[in-house]
Amino acid sequence: MLQFSNSCNALENSGRPFNDMVFKELASRTNNRDPLTIYSMTNFDWDKLYVFDLAVEDDEISQVLGIEFQSTSNQYSKKWFFEKGGVIVEREQKFIDEIEKPTKAGDVEFDITDSVRKFAVFKRDDLFTVEEKKIQGGRYFLLHCSTCK
Repeated sequence: MLQFSNSCNALENSGRPFNDMVFKELASRTNNRDPLTIYSMTNFDWDKLYVFDLAVEDDEISQVLGIEFQSTSNQYSKKWFFEKGGVIVEREQKFIDEIEKPTKAGDVEFDITDSVRKFAVFKRDDLFTVEEKKIQGGRYFLLHCSTCK
């Protein structure tokens, strides 16, 4: 059963630090063809990354993580949880301004291949390919796991 670390017990102060850190790293790369790990772009230690699409309800997140989870907002959001040794050490909640446009310029998105469950679990050594997508106002990056089953 997972638990939140003392510094990570709510999503209230969650912004987009992970998204922005990864976007900046990807934008500075001259070659986005080589596979990469997400772990190499973070400044904290973790074993697993749980990525939940905006359609996943709090109850299902609680069930998957094995902890009681309740969003701090009724606004649609995508949620990322980083686990290290059974503890959620970092998390991020990306709020969606317009449900018809869930992705905006500056976003980093994960290709979630399980269209039924609408979430994915990645390991720190999983390799990703990067797809740059043009969008109104700029661009975003879509990450495809090349080592996931």
